[in-house]
Amino acid sequence: MRITNNMGMDNLLRNLNRNYKTMVKYEDQVSSGRRINRPSDDPAGTVDALRLRTELNQIADYKKNIDDGAVWLGTTEAALNEAKDIVMRLQEIAIYAGGAGMEQSSLNALALETEQLLEHLVQVGNSSYGDRYIFGGYKTNTEPFTVTRDGNGRLTDVTYNGDQAIITREIGKYADLQINLTGDEVFGNLFSAGINLAADLREGSTGNLDDHISALGDGLDQVLGSLATVGARTNRLELSRNRLINIEIDSIKLLSEIEDVDIAEAIMKLAAAENTYKASLSVGARIIQPSLLDYLR
Repeated sequence: MRITNNMGMDNLLRNLNRNYKTMVKYEDQVSSGRRINRPSDDPAGTVDALRLRTELNQIADYKKNIDDGAVWLGTTEAALNEAKDIVMRLQEIAIYAGGAGMEQSSLNALALETEQLLEHLVQVGNSSYGDRYIFGGYKTNTEPFTVTRDGNGRLTDVTYNGDQAIITREIGKYADLQINLTGDEVFGNLFSAGINLAADLREGSTGNLDDHISALGDGLDQVLGSLATVGARTNRLELSRNRLINIEIDSIKLLSEIEDVDIAEAIMKLAAAENTYKASLSVGARIIQPSLLDYLR
């Protein structure tokens, strides 16, 4: 087969172009610090990198949900601790009022304290996280508890305005966690027990104190049970966060192994590619046949 001058030129240009692309490839790796700068650099590695980046984005979303849930549960826990202290004090008042020889003036003072504790308990029931009420179920924009008063401004009834809906956060793949407790679930008959206690104290009626103490005890059990529930859910959030952090670390390490370049190795390959390209230029310049014009000169 006869090799023409044009064929030799085409072959030379192809080789020069290939060597130049190789040199540019390693220049990109050294300057960017990345082994993969475009999908064509490593199609399989690109697919794996995209999968890992998707996983890391999901992990970031799960961590945000966990952080939001942790703050919500922390707000709930603080409210429940306040409620616990209030209920325990109401029990103390009921027990103290049953002492022998209690005068009506003293009972009136205890009734006044009971009413103030109830007012604060309503505030606790209307606790919020940001602009969302935490004990109203899905009705986070509506105060969970509203009060009814008599002509003297005393509490006569407390109404729950929320629903029984649960609020969850996605904390992992196929893993949701309830972060809320509803007002009925936490406070139950606590308000009515306190209102009845205050009314009997003002009337000097101490015959029902045992019933009030029992009702308040049931209410305290509800609050303590709610605290235990919040604690368990908080622990699960913490475990989920730690697990996600470990997965995130492993994924970032694997992504780095896929995408990042060994700088020392890339520099060596770049130097070799540059030498090859320069050599091909030098050889090409020598093998190109002189034209007729070169001879005429």
